[in-house]
Amino acid sequence: GGEIIRPIFEFPGGCRFHFLEPSGNEFAVWSKARV
Repeated sequence: GGEIIRPIFEFPGGCRFHFLEPSGNEFAVWSKARV
């Protein structure tokens, strides 16, 4: 039930995306490799 608010983007050291979970908190998922 979350919503991606910033699509996957690369930065030095990996890539990540940001999402809002149903209560409105923002989280980011980070990885060294693009999946």
